[in-house]
Amino acid sequence: MPTESAELTNYFKEKWEETYGKILPINKKMSHTYMKRFISWFTDYFDAHDFIDWLFENWEKLYQKFPTLGATPSISVLGSSSWIKSLKDIQAEGFAVTTKDRVSVDDSPDKGWGDI
Repeated sequence: MPTESAELTNYFKEKWEETYGKILPINKKMSHTYMKRFISWFTDYFDAHDFIDWLFENWEKLYQKFPTLGATPSISVLGSSSWIKSLKDIQAEGFAVTTKDRVSVDDSPDKGWGDI
């Protein structure tokens, strides 16, 4: 019977291949090590499984916010406690809404207040 880390590794691989239409080469020993760490940061296997689903659903937004993550999800990200902490915070709080190209409009009168 496969371990939870093996099951999550296979699930990640299937999800990746389904999303990107390519075969994901995996180093099984390293992947299982990362997945064991990954599972330990969640209350149970099912929370970790749901997190992987959330990760794939939101990867484009995550990549825009953190370009160093890479263009596609990787198992190595799941083995990093700092990335997982940041991503779990985003999952809990949602993505911050940012506005770009803000323009300051000067609506003060051309003349002094007494001249109006």
